[in-house]
Amino acid sequence: MDLHHPEINESVGAVFKPFDTIDCKPFWAPQRKLVDNKYMSIDFPFEPVDGYENTGPFDQFVVEKLMDLDDYFKFIRSCSAYQKANDKGVELLTENVMEKFKAAWNEDGQSQKIARFRVYLRIGKVGN
Repeated sequence: MDLHHPEINESVGAVFKPFDTIDCKPFWAPQRKLVDNKYMSIDFPFEPVDGYENTGPFDQFVVEKLMDLDDYFKFIRSCSAYQKANDKGVELLTENVMEKFKAAWNEDGQSQKIARFRVYLRIGKVGN
């Protein structure tokens, strides 16, 4: 199971995507590809359980949390890629990047936003 990155809105997403796929990429563990592929490529030695779109992964689960920009930055700083970069002396949330996030976040004039975390998991059964 994974709580993937928070989906806020298109503006914040447009800043987050290059931050995640370019800036953070060198610091993500190789296993991160499993999350990015929604666990479709994981070795799954169980009989799949029928469900949404048949055998999963199922992404119908969404966790919502009210966040402000500070909460969003706390989430980013909690990510393993950020931590690994920080350990190597690299600050991924530079002033320039933070300004881009601030501009996107404040575009609608609302300081708090609902963050949606899609939960990906695979479900299988052992035996008959």
